[in-house]
Amino acid sequence: MATVTKVIEVSSSSKKGIEDAVQAGLKKVAKSVKNIQVPGSTTSRS
Repeated sequence: MATVTKVIEVSSSSKKGIEDAVQAGLKKVAKSVKNIQVPGSTTSRS
């Protein structure tokens, strides 16, 4: 099976901190992008 990779840029912000901003950005992107895999993570977000 071939691997397809697409790099996208995501902007997000949070008054709580960087971790919250990253999670908010991933949630927003996950609505339109399937099988998101974060580098260094063993779980996929779909």
